[in-house]
Amino acid sequence: MSAFKAADVPRKLKSIADLPPLIVAFGPDRGLVTETARRIAALFDGSPDPFAVTKLDAATVTSETGRLSDEARTVSMFGGKRLVWVRDGGGKNLSPALAPLMADPPSDAVVLVEAGDLRRGVGLRKEAEAARAAIAIHCPADTARALVRMLDEAAAALDLKVDDD
Repeated sequence: MSAFKAADVPRKLKSIADLPPLIVAFGPDRGLVTETARRIAALFDGSPDPFAVTKLDAATVTSETGRLSDEARTVSMFGGKRLVWVRDGGGKNLSPALAPLMADPPSDAVVLVEAGDLRRGVGLRKEAEAARAAIAIHCPADTARALVRMLDEAAAALDLKVDDD
């Protein structure tokens, strides 16, 4: 479907309706990968279903064949979409677990995967970028400019001002 950077998430993914069935957040900045995943998961906070968000460890997904597909195809108890959040995917081969979902995407769930630093044109990154029902979100390492912006945003949230000195 597409690929974009983590900085574009607030602009492109504003509601559950904007989310595709599969999302892979990856990159060298592990903190940004987790922060991006949390930002997406926060869209499910207002769900009437207390079980709207299911968290799975990547080790569980790779060891229990079919577990991810089962969770993604489970219908919400109170209606609406569910989130299946796969955490700690760095260094794990999640392609076999995601392949059935890329071929036949879930209609009532969003599968969100936190992956490690994936090389361009290889494996899960390539599959997510090519799949019609998926997006790949690159979380690059912070630049000096990004760190300054992050500090400014944190200070503004606390109603503080930072001097250039």
